[in-house]
Amino acid sequence: MTTQTKDNRTSRQIVLDAIQELNSLEHLITRENLQAATGLTMHIIDDHVTRMIDEEGVLRRVRPGVYQLVMGVGRMPPVHFSDLDDGALVIEVEGCGKLVLDDHRVTRKIAERLSGSYAQVLMLEHKHQFGMVAQDLLLELKAAKRELSQRLAALEAENQQLKLKVAEAPVQGALALG
Repeated sequence: MTTQTKDNRTSRQIVLDAIQELNSLEHLITRENLQAATGLTMHIIDDHVTRMIDEEGVLRRVRPGVYQLVMGVGRMPPVHFSDLDDGALVIEVEGCGKLVLDDHRVTRKIAERLSGSYAQVLMLEHKHQFGMVAQDLLLELKAAKRELSQRLAALEAENQQLKLKVAEAPVQGALALG
């Protein structure tokens, strides 16, 4: 005999858990994927996603119907920095422990490493944003080419009709005179 357990999570938590799961699996976070993962209606998903973008900053819209989890979302533990009189630096992360750095060379090395990591993350983010802009421009260019091609075809057809009318006009004029 199997027993079913009731899911006590709110619909917001169900959507957020699905977003985090899709993100960890490197799947696109789309409305359709969220509906498939949660079983919730599009109305409920759209409501939570809109709030997560506009009010909470948990998500950002990549393009209509496609979202991206903002990095660093979730409860961040408090981090405390203390400078001691002897020049040592104490870094304390709640729930993780305390690090005492009494050698300035070590402190500089850690700072260099962290600034390098930050620069790398920033570079990756810029590459991502540049790629998104380039893709959007490419799609707009293709749409403009399609539209211009349709206009050109219409103008060529209209031009052909005008040529036929001009070719018929002298014949009709000659018939009227004769």
